[in-house]
Amino acid sequence: LDLGGVSCVDNQPTLELLVGRHGVFDLIDSEGVNLSGTDANLLSLMARTLKEHPSFEKPALFREGFAVRHYAGTVRYTVEGFRAKNMDEMEDSLRSVMGTSGCLFVRTLLQPPPLAPSLSEADLASPPASPTTTSSTAAPLQKKPSAKGRRRATVGGIFRTSLRALMERIGTTNPHWIRCIKPHSCKSPGHFHGGQVMAQLACAGVLDTIKIRQAGYAFRIPHVDFAPRYRAVLPLGLRRPPP
Repeated sequence: LDLGGVSCVDNQPTLELLVGRHGVFDLIDSEGVNLSGTDANLLSLMARTLKEHPSFEKPALFREGFAVRHYAGTVRYTVEGFRAKNMDEMEDSLRSVMGTSGCLFVRTLLQPPPLAPSLSEADLASPPASPTTTSSTAAPLQKKPSAKGRRRATVGGIFRTSLRALMERIGTTNPHWIRCIKPHSCKSPGHFHGGQVMAQLACAGVLDTIKIRQAGYAFRIPHVDFAPRYRAVLPLGLRRPPP
């Protein structure tokens, strides 16, 4: 077998840049709780802290933001409004009005979100709990943070908490992935844009998977199972009775 020419891109450095300790989300949280913090200070903090990271880039001609080198390409982000959006602040008067509603459902809509602890890359890198884990060993994962370590939940903190829960669930299952490809941007039927489809296939890693299968590492269904399962896609004139 020809083993050359197939290289899988490791996205771990980019994940550490975003959700790791002193990563992008941590820096946004730290600048958000700073009463004198600004979006400009946040950008300056990122440039100082992350300048040596291989997945971080601060273009000289892009003064209002930064760039992240994802496996599919470099994406630029403008920091304007980052702090405010991350804190997700809402006027107390609005919460008071909603809290006095005669509808129970409306009263519960704007309850303060749960306080979330800060997550580091160690949390995401820790192995998920096994389905056979006993209650005594699983207790640390459910332990609530102390009052001293509590802080107001941010959008980034909630996202990382949700991400960790998703990774734990994926680690205890055998997931099957479905790739959704958008054929065009016309918002009307009967169109197909080949370049746009190829870009999505490349970004989703589908083309790399095809190369690996062409090299001889495919998971192939036996013919006796394949034929009756997919005979429906053949024209009627080519179909044969299943064996």
